[in-house]
Amino acid sequence: MLSNQQTPCSCEADVNGTITQFILQTLSGTTAFGTDLVDFDAEADLVVLWHCGQAPMEMADPAQQPGTTIHSNRRKPLLFEFTLKPGRVTLARLSEATGQHRLVVATGEMLAGPPSFSGTSGTLRFDSGTQQVMQTLLSEGLEHHLSLTYGDHAEALLALARLLDLPVLRL
Repeated sequence: MLSNQQTPCSCEADVNGTITQFILQTLSGTTAFGTDLVDFDAEADLVVLWHCGQAPMEMADPAQQPGTTIHSNRRKPLLFEFTLKPGRVTLARLSEATGQHRLVVATGEMLAGPPSFSGTSGTLRFDSGTQQVMQTLLSEGLEHHLSLTYGDHAEALLALARLLDLPVLRL
C-alpha cells in the first residue's frame, strides 16, 4: 500500500533498492517496486520477476483478479497477490556490488501470463536478451534485487548518472 502511494519501500533492509525506487518514481512520475530475478529461461528468452507481494496495485494485470495472501516463508499477512500487467518497463539498481556505487539500467517488455508464484510476479523479456543479462549478472556479481517501473526511462536514468558522475552498467 505504501508503494501505491509512491512511498518507496523495500524488503530485506535494501536501502539501495529503496533509493532506486525513489529515483524511478521521480523520473517516471508513477510507482516503482523492488523485485527479485528468480528464474531464467534462456531457451524461451524469458525471466521471471517476483517478490512476496509488495508491488503497487496499479501494476496488476487488469485481465486477472488481484487478491491477497500470506507471506510464503514467514506465514504472516497481508500481501498482494497478482501478475504484473503487460507493457514496457525500466529496471534499475543503485549497486555497490563492486565496492563503489554504480547505476544498473535495463529495459524490457513485461508479458501477459499466469502467475509464477504467490505474491506479485511477472514474466519479462529483456531488450538485451536473457542470456546476456544472466551472463552480466553472474560476471559482475550483482545483487538480486532490481527496481521496476512502467515505461521506458533509460535515457533519463543515463542523464542522471552523467549528472552524478555515476558509472553505468547496462543489462
